[in-house]
Formats: sequence, C-alpha cells, structure tokens
Amino acid sequence: LALLLDSVNHVEINIGELVKFTSENPAKLLNIKNKGRIEVGADADLVIVDMEKEKTVGDGGYFTKCGWSPFDGRKLKGWPVTTVVNGNMVFENGEIENEIKGKEIVF
Repeated sequence: LALLLDSVNHVEINIGELVKFTSENPAKLLNIKNKGRIEVGADADLVIVDMEKEKTVGDGGYFTKCGWSPFDGRKLKGWPVTTVVNGNMVFENGEIENEIKGKEIVF
C-alpha cells in the first residue's frame, strides 16, 4: 500500500484509482459481499493513511513471514497508520493487535 500511496504523492495515480485497485475491484472480481466499499451494511474495513509520513522500507522490520522486501531501503511518502477490520482496530502505531479475530468471507 505504501508504494501506491507514494505513487499518489508523485501524481502517477490518483486516490480514487488507488481505492479501486485495492478495495473495489478485488471485491467485485471475487464477488465478496460487504467488502470494498464504505456504506451502511458493509463490513467496517478501513485503512487510515498519513499522506505526509515519510519512511524507508525495512526500517523497523517487516510484518511478513519472509522478512524482506525487494523495495528495501526505498524512501516512500504516504504510509498506512491504522487498520480496522470488521470494526476492530488490528494495527495502530506500528503494532499489530494480538487478538485479531477473523470471520468467514461470503462469496
């Protein structure tokens, strides 16, 4: 997501396109109900971003199993700061919530 936010900051794509690429289109393509949009009745899945935050990929480690990125060392502007899934905060201030609860996705 940070790579796409950086692209928005460099006017390579706009924020509407980013939303379509990451939310609307995947939900439509996979026919996942209650995902990919913000409206009454949809799941409360949101990412709050700071479009001014600058950070280098890899600083502070990774939240991935492989623990590396081909973009390691690249400075990006625009980073996610909070993630909400089904109305529950699961990521904030660089920390992942330990009590993440998933649910079945309806196709």
